[in-house]
Amino acid sequence: MQKSKKISRNAFLKKISVFFSLISGVILFSTYGKTLNRFFTHARIYRIPLKRIKNRIYENDRFFILKENNKFTVLSKKCPHLGCTLQRINSVDIIVCPCHGSRFHITGKFISGPAAQNMKRLNYKTDSNNIIIIKSS
Repeated sequence: MQKSKKISRNAFLKKISVFFSLISGVILFSTYGKTLNRFFTHARIYRIPLKRIKNRIYENDRFFILKENNKFTVLSKKCPHLGCTLQRINSVDIIVCPCHGSRFHITGKFISGPAAQNMKRLNYKTDSNNIIIIKSS
């Protein structure tokens, strides 16, 4: 017969505290992971030459820039519903999510679909030659 190895009370308490710490860390990260991620991501800076924005609407793979009376509105191309890349319908001032059908006015205002909120506006500033967009994550 094999004798069972006894563990001291102190060693048992150390092991059980490590176990519960790991479990609580996993629960916290799974619950607040996206929120915590905001604190650890760096902002990206995009410089778009103003001479490129000739038309009322400029777009690239990350955002739309709406120019009206020399004022700009910068909108993320990420759908507020589940993050699909939004697409503009050229014939009308509508932006559509190809994944789930959310629809937005070109100004970013929500029209219909599962998104239920306006498009995200991005911070920007301008200098003499560029529009500078600051986007986190």
